[in-house]
Amino acid sequence: PNSRWYTGSGVNRNVWLRTVNKTHFCRWGTFVVTPQITANAATVHISASIVQGVRDLKLEAVILDEEGKKAASCLSPVKNAADTSITFAEQNLVIKNPILWSPAHPYLYKITLQLLHKGKVLDNYTVNTGLRSFSFDSKSGFSLNGVQMKIKGVCMHENLGALGSAVNNSA
Repeated sequence: PNSRWYTGSGVNRNVWLRTVNKTHFCRWGTFVVTPQITANAATVHISASIVQGVRDLKLEAVILDEEGKKAASCLSPVKNAADTSITFAEQNLVIKNPILWSPAHPYLYKITLQLLHKGKVLDNYTVNTGLRSFSFDSKSGFSLNGVQMKIKGVCMHENLGALGSAVNNSA
């Protein structure tokens, strides 16, 4: 219906069919943030959207360091959904003496979440995360983990629309 083109249009890329349990983590529904970080401890807040096929679930979170050692863990009940099949679970875990992520030292922790029902694992989800804090200030600019640094990057958005991505000086 229009003359705009996009290289990702149509089904011309890999497609996967996922089969899931009736009770499972929602696709793209898990969020990890680090609201408080000090040299002594980092709070890791996990929020997960869950399709609740059964009631009385438990959420287990385990955080492993890069060596595979347990840095923190938590097991808590999931609030039963009232009149919808989707519920939300939240946990706060504390990692003592955290190793912070930075461009010079991109240290990652591995977070594994499991949905448990009567001791049986119904679904699991794993995400890697780096612990870091950042801030923007009008006077000092961007800071990562309390250290001022410059942001490097470019905006490579296609601006020629229907003309395509070939260099066109008159456009």
